[in-house]
This record gives sequence, structure tokens and C-alpha cells, in this order.
Amino acid sequence: ITSWNLLWLRMTFVALDMKFAARIFKFPSLVGCTITVTIWWTILVPLIHHLMEDKEKQAGFWKFNTSFLLLNVHLVNLPIAAAEFFYSASKLVFFDLWIALLIAFAYMMFYLGVLDARGIHLYIILTPRTHFCFISYSLILSIYYACYIQWNSIIA
Repeated sequence: ITSWNLLWLRMTFVALDMKFAARIFKFPSLVGCTITVTIWWTILVPLIHHLMEDKEKQAGFWKFNTSFLLLNVHLVNLPIAAAEFFYSASKLVFFDLWIALLIAFAYMMFYLGVLDARGIHLYIILTPRTHFCFISYSLILSIYYACYIQWNSIIA
């Protein structure tokens, strides 16, 4: 829900004409929504659906995915973020990437230091208990950079 919160924080600052605060959340909200929607609908939903052999559980899973909350958090947020990005018509700058990475780092520290430490494992790939966690962390950094390049190319 972090990407959804970042998006609405950005939208609030835009509505209040607080340009600098809105700029800080421009790319973090966009990249968060991009990653959330893409990974959820292209990887996790098909995988979870496939792993559920019981048709009743599959139906319940789809009911859950089409609930108002899930559609807002895992689908509608990307078109809203994209439309706002196109409407602003300003290219991303390196500062935007750094801010997004800083927010991602802060969230990861919260996840590892608070949630994971209390046994709340929302994202298996972020576990520090494997020697291969550097792959997950490097992949996340690469996805952020790829999103930065891709979204900028759309505005250009």
C-alpha cells in the first residue's frame, strides 16, 4: 500500500500547489505504482491462481482481487500515476531517481528492522536470511533504474 500512499501524497501536494513537495514524490509514486501493478498482475496473480487447485479458493481469490480496495491499490493507481505524469509533462531528473531510491531504502529498513524482525514476512524475496538476497536487492535497484529510463523515454 506504500505506492498508493505515495501517489495520494503527491496528488495532495499537487492539488495544494506545493510544487517542491509534489516534485519529491513524483517518481517514487510512479515507480511504486508501476512495480506494484506489473508484478501483481503479471507474476503473482497468475502464480497464486495456478497454485490454488481448489476451484472455490480460486473464486475467493478472484473476489478478493476485484474488491474495491485491491483494485485501487493494485490496478487503478498506475493509470492515475501515469496520467498525472503525462499531464505534468516534465521529464524526470536524476534527483527524482535518488529520492525514489532513498524512499525505497527507508521502506526496506522499516521492513527488515520492524516487520521482518517481528515475523511479518510480506515479501519473501526481501528476506536477509539467504546468501542470495543481494540478487533481490540488485534486481530492485535495476527495476528502479529501468523505470526511470522508460518513463523518461515516454515523455521525450
